[in-house]
Amino acid sequence: MEGITKMKIHMGLDVGSTTVKLVIINENYEILFQEYTRHRSDIEETTKNVLKQAYDSHPEFKNSDCTITVSYTHLTLPTICSV
Repeated sequence: MEGITKMKIHMGLDVGSTTVKLVIINENYEILFQEYTRHRSDIEETTKNVLKQAYDSHPEFKNSDCTITVSYTHLTLPTICSV
């Protein structure tokens, strides 16, 4: 697929002791998506739902070049990556 430029995005995901926060920006530092929600001790499911919500609302994210920064308290990276 030569000549096709992929969208470049950066995700910041913070999974804390009470909340999950996600922000996605483009290469111009414009916010494309943001979510802040309490996980009510269902950390894995809430994290999956927040990521799914982001990708469902912006299908173009699925074919993008994405970097991610993760801060987590109770969630392991393999769990996040299996979404």
